Amino acid sequence: MIRSLTVLILCLLCLSGCERNPPEDMLENYTSRLSRVLEIQHDLQPAPDIPLFPLRRDRIMPTQEIREGLIDVLNLKQCHLIQLIAERNSSLGKVYSASKKMVYELKFYAAIRRCLETVKQQDTPDPDLVKQLNDIYQIKNQNLSAEIWNGIYTSSEVESNFSIGEQPISLEADGSNSSMLNAYATLATLSDLALNRNTWEQPDFIQDIEPLYEKLHRNRSGARIVASLVLITQYLDQASTLIEQRLKLKPVCFNGKISQKAKILQNVFYKYYAGEVQPYMANVHKHAQTWLDLNAKMFTNFTMSGIKLPPKVAAYHQRVIQRNSEQSLWSEYETARARHIEAWQSVLKQCSMMPSNNSDRTQAEA
Repeated sequence: MIRSLTVLILCLLCLSGCERNPPEDMLENYTSRLSRVLEIQHDLQPAPDIPLFPLRRDRIMPTQEIREGLIDVLNLKQCHLIQLIAERNSSLGKVYSASKKMVYELKFYAAIRRCLETVKQQDTPDPDLVKQLNDIYQIKNQNLSAEIWNGIYTSSEVESNFSIGEQPISLEADGSNSSMLNAYATLATLSDLALNRNTWEQPDFIQDIEPLYEKLHRNRSGARIVASLVLITQYLDQASTLIEQRLKLKPVCFNGKISQKAKILQNVFYKYYAGEVQPYMANVHKHAQTWLDLNAKMFTNFTMSGIKLPPKVAAYHQRVIQRNSEQSLWSEYETARARHIEAWQSVLKQCSMMPSNNSDRTQAEA
């Protein structure tokens, strides 16, 4: 009895692990109905490949260390850096997360620049102090772009938004994406600092940046967006293949005369493609476009600030993030979408059923 129960539980677990998600069910239902109406076998084509986000060691940007002793002889009190450096050298400071390390570097950079400007404006500035401050400032200035990059793209929270294996965006309008996109907009503002590192003031929001990273860790909508794009591309290509194969075999309509099969096909178009697939695509399209463009903006800011992307990061950028790349997932999605629209136009024109108004819709059941 116990053995039978164990086998049953294992079977249920296996089945639950293989269950499709609601968006996949919707797309599978649409494609299967097309297959039945067109009388073409439905064999799902492989999904586009999603590359793995490069390992942290392949993403981290090197920075120059301040030589030993330079900080020790600095008038820390005058620069208001004593508490900040003490926190960094504490037991917790030595194991700072990527985001906390970035915040420390931003605060230190702002403080050392203010201190240097203040000392220079004194009636009789100490030349040794000015040199020490300037040496530290130049190192921090040189490091700043890399420190912000590391704070964003080596953090575990942002990394989770590029993971694979997440479920696609839900069929409903996903409000949780809004918080994720707002978080990315804030990160994009940080990348602006890397581009304009000689003029900015310390932004107030870095004091409360950890909740933003927590949102990214919990939400992981970036990974869900990528999964959605790949899923849509896979099923649109399959559905297009079904229509194209049928049109090659024999017409759906002869001489533009609407057949009963054409009426059923028209119902599939309106009820399942226009009624279910298109609204889901529009939701994914909107969120994906915004998320990808925010990341693309950050990558552009960093490269313009002097950062050279490591080869694996550059390849990932071209495949996943850069929308205008012919090799990108976005480009493949847009190609699949355009192909599917063209396939439907071909069959609807053949049957003189191109959409004109709602009165053309038939209630024939597929």
